[in-house]
Amino acid sequence: GLQPFVVKYFRTADEIQGFQHMIFIDVWQATKINRVLARIGNQSTLVVTEMEGFIDRGAMINFIPVNGLMQFEISKKQLAERNLIASSQLIRMGVSVD
Repeated sequence: GLQPFVVKYFRTADEIQGFQHMIFIDVWQATKINRVLARIGNQSTLVVTEMEGFIDRGAMINFIPVNGLMQFEISKKQLAERNLIASSQLIRMGVSVD
């Protein structure tokens, strides 16, 4: 729908309060992924990262360089664990890891 969205910047995982639809963890905050995941608990929050191996650490979508181009990994398993569904078109665009 045409819902407004709000971008928030959290300096620490402790600042995350309430439900977040999506959280992006950049390479500079990568060491905090476990804390962020613990903070959001089992909420249906899409976690997006940009560091090699983070799809195995709880991210649903992870941007990675492949042959000089940015692509993304997508984990249907991680999405399902958070009760999230990706369109088949999005899954085809990404590199499926499971």
